[in-house]
Amino acid sequence: MLVGIHNGLIRYAPDCKCNRKLIQTLRSNVHNDENNDYLDHLELSLGSKLEIGPLNRDNPCQSVYTRQCCLNSLRVLTRKLFTLLYMDVSLKTSVMIIENDSDFRELLNGIFERSENFELVGSFVSIEEFAVALLQHKPEIEWLPQLMVVDVLSSNDPRVEGASFMSALRAEGLNFATLLVSSMDFGALLRVLRKSHPNGWATLQKTSRLTEDQVIEAASTAVSEMLNND
Repeated sequence: MLVGIHNGLIRYAPDCKCNRKLIQTLRSNVHNDENNDYLDHLELSLGSKLEIGPLNRDNPCQSVYTRQCCLNSLRVLTRKLFTLLYMDVSLKTSVMIIENDSDFRELLNGIFERSENFELVGSFVSIEEFAVALLQHKPEIEWLPQLMVVDVLSSNDPRVEGASFMSALRAEGLNFATLLVSSMDFGALLRVLRKSHPNGWATLQKTSRLTEDQVIEAASTAVSEMLNND
């Protein structure tokens, strides 16, 4: 719902009444004081961008928000906007990791534990360990996170790989974003996955030069793509 409101703010940017109504609708669905402070900031920012100009012949001096002004205002506090509008009422995006390399798994664990935008809720050594935990939690959709970070080759069975396993879960109606990790080149893998499930995929290649910012950026890309096209 909040994603739709955000999209509406952009779509109806020239219409100040629409924007005010959408902000109030958003406010009524967010009951967190910190989020309300942000909405106050957004509303004041939009209000400060009023411009006098012709809207129609009957009322040539009506005050309107110009589209560019509204779009500029919606870019303020971008990190907060991301967590508020795209993550529903939660301040952080839930994450689970499946990685069979213990050193790299600990690296990923630390990155997401330190992140302001993500919350690590599970970390698994293999797809099999994750699958056991998944079967123990019903309904699965309430247990699954918003983002899965999965090493493509994290199965104990060489015939199983992480990308296909995530795609199979998506085919069961379980919706989550996926960040695929591998030391190998992904080639056409994403194109193949998008044929069945177009949105919510990103890739991350393991290299000695990989930075924390690159991990968070790739994770954010997968989540925002999933929710923007939901």
